Amino acid sequence: MTMNIVELENGDEALHYTLCGLDNILLLNGYTIKETPAGRGISIQDVKGLHEAIGLHVAKEKRILTGKEIKFLRKEMDMTQSQLARLLDCDVQTVARWEREEAENRAGINLLRTLYVEHVNKTELARDVLEKLAEMDVLEEAQMNLSLGHNNHWDLQVA
Repeated sequence: MTMNIVELENGDEALHYTLCGLDNILLLNGYTIKETPAGRGISIQDVKGLHEAIGLHVAKEKRILTGKEIKFLRKEMDMTQSQLARLLDCDVQTVARWEREEAENRAGINLLRTLYVEHVNKTELARDVLEKLAEMDVLEEAQMNLSLGHNNHWDLQVA
């Protein structure tokens, strides 16, 4: 990892953290610089928690995601472009274009944001629904038989 300490306007120092793939992350604390026989090294506390904090900020606070942020969220969920494309019912090249900032689809990217927040919170309701929809392979339209019950409520009748 390239280590770059920057001086802030108030005179404090921060670590420019690029290991996550994003260029705009400065760590104000939570890291230690150590001298080793191989040179200077760095130790970062709770990298998993750091990445979750970055991801939640990206997913919840920013209006338009950069390609690097889209890729960051996808990778933090341990998904390939192909897996994400299947889940979002789009072409793998669509996801690749989002990450290269050659295309934008707010609905798909907002689903990605939702999937990431659920991933961190370990709820994954939207993901479960999307996975069930992705598994469906309905070739023809199903007939719906409805009947008005004695309680004046329409019910679907199973054929």
